[in-house]
Amino acid sequence: MILRCYNCEGAEIDLSEHVAVLEVEPPYVFRNILLDFLTAEFPVREVMMEQEGKQLKAADVTVVSDFIGFTPSSRAVLTKLYKHLDDRMRQDPLVRRNLDNLIAALKSGTEEALRDYCVDFSMSETIEFKDVFATLGLAPECSSDSVGEKLMQFISVCAELRLYKAIVLVQPKAYMTDEEIVGVYERALSSRIGLVVMDNMVREKALRHEKKICIGRDYSDIMI
Repeated sequence: MILRCYNCEGAEIDLSEHVAVLEVEPPYVFRNILLDFLTAEFPVREVMMEQEGKQLKAADVTVVSDFIGFTPSSRAVLTKLYKHLDDRMRQDPLVRRNLDNLIAALKSGTEEALRDYCVDFSMSETIEFKDVFATLGLAPECSSDSVGEKLMQFISVCAELRLYKAIVLVQPKAYMTDEEIVGVYERALSSRIGLVVMDNMVREKALRHEKKICIGRDYSDIMI
């Protein structure tokens, strides 16, 4: 997976080998880069992520900016998770038959429990597996309050269930130590998930695994 920066003399970063760190001081450029990740429109404003020569879709990329309220089981993640599990389970005849039988038994038991009421009830003819997952409260378990631990678990979930191909973290260094951040980097690289870090200030040093593109307030750019 490649990150291309079109207004920085064609700079590019291989996300299979490095974590891309974009340190961007001009607010207008910072906003445009973030919009490129969120919308994946073409032509791009500043940057584009591509895999095997094709631009990633907006649905392939998730942007994380709220690290205080962040959880690996957010509504957006659960929506993708349930759809993924629904699709996979319907491809397995045995699993599909077992779940269909359980749903039929649930409907039958509900109808039986309602027979004593002098009220006519209607019920959905079909119940999606994803509706059952939501009813059961199915979600990735997270027992840690550490931002770094939650991000590493989120990366593992994305890789295992193929929920996203790339993750963009907006100013995560305000919430984690260098050691925690490097741990997140290593989890992303080992999981083959493209990772991009956005920051609104240029920092002197680069952490392990980082490949940096720095854009100063005078719009000068440098790649480290």
